Amino acid sequence: MRFDLRRNTAALHDSIDAAFGKLDLADRGDYARFIQAHRLAARAAEAQLADCPLVADTHLSALLEKDAAALGLAQDDFVPPALARPQHPLGIAYILLGSRLGNRLIQRGDYWGKEAPDAGRSDHYLADRSHEAHWRTLVAQLDALGPDDEERRAIEKGAAATFAAFEQALDHVLAGVPA
Repeated sequence: MRFDLRRNTAALHDSIDAAFGKLDLADRGDYARFIQAHRLAARAAEAQLADCPLVADTHLSALLEKDAAALGLAQDDFVPPALARPQHPLGIAYILLGSRLGNRLIQRGDYWGKEAPDAGRSDHYLADRSHEAHWRTLVAQLDALGPDDEERRAIEKGAAATFAAFEQALDHVLAGVPA
């Protein structure tokens, strides 16, 4: 299932990479926009995973809230419309936990605040490695799924909705939330 999911959502992955790739993360304003968009999308996605026995605890929002506070970002109650309806938790988790792999690449480069002292640190989200075991568990769950086409479609739909939520959050942030 994991490889089907990767193949069937590849265009969405490319689209979100291109959208976020326009941000210059070495620039404080763009870095703040990155954090704010991820904060909004992750919060909405995690709300659907609360108390879900299928998925290990995923608390990226807590890391993003620390970064947002360090950057002095305003609260924003925006909920991406793509996650207004319940989605399959494995599809959501696939995107949330998979994003950690992309963040590893970002962390290797230059981004604003990378060298900040601990008191002003705003890279809790990018630097976190605690979810790697959760990713391995999720991959094993996906690989163990049977041939239930309905469940597979629901998982793909959940992943697509989560990708869309990240793009909607970025569009929202770019449309008017100053950083």
